[in-house]
Amino acid sequence: MKQIIKLGINRYIQLDTYGHQGDYMDNAVGKVFVALITLCIAAITAGAMLGYDVTTFNLDDATRYLPKSHGTQVETQR
Repeated sequence: MKQIIKLGINRYIQLDTYGHQGDYMDNAVGKVFVALITLCIAAITAGAMLGYDVTTFNLDDATRYLPKSHGTQVETQR
């Protein structure tokens, strides 16, 4: 829908207005999904910069904070 707004003497602006394009929940779910993906990528990037693989969960207290070197890991099962 076209809308004409008077700004002053002989000054007008013409706007195109559109109706509501979506549901609030659709918007909220999309924003949460994008935020989760962004946080996952940021965590993986930060872990890579520090040399730690954040995709593996090592709960052993002795080696919890030591980074794993993937080149020296031995495959136990084939």
